[in-house]
Amino acid sequence: MQFLVPKFIERETKLVGPLTFKQLLYIVGEGVFVFAFYFILPRTIFWIVLAVALVASAAFVFLKPGGQPLSDIIKNLGKFIITPKRYIWQKKTVNPSLDIIIRKTAPVVHKKQKALLKIAPMSRLTMLETKIETRKL
Repeated sequence: MQFLVPKFIERETKLVGPLTFKQLLYIVGEGVFVFAFYFILPRTIFWIVLAVALVASAAFVFLKPGGQPLSDIIKNLGKFIITPKRYIWQKKTVNPSLDIIIRKTAPVVHKKQKALLKIAPMSRLTMLETKIETRKL
């Protein structure tokens, strides 16, 4: 029995046109932010805040450096800045579980030593192979 395996599982679903839910929230949040400052700030300062807010929201919605959303990069940057970065190496002492006692003793000499095996420099099979390869048969 064959099953269809869905591709692009990591892709977020599009909610409104080409925008995902997260991107839509950034745009709506920016609209609420600008709408509130329209009534609070004087006109010249409002236009400056509007320009900064538009650039920031566009960056959060569409910019993905390294394939990661800008919000994740800023979140990771904040964690990196806040967490301590001092790593001090300390040697761990290990208690040996096995005590080894070394005693010096005289070497044991057997009266009858067996003759050492004599190893031929080359076996007959290796010599035959060499003769075949060099064509000296």
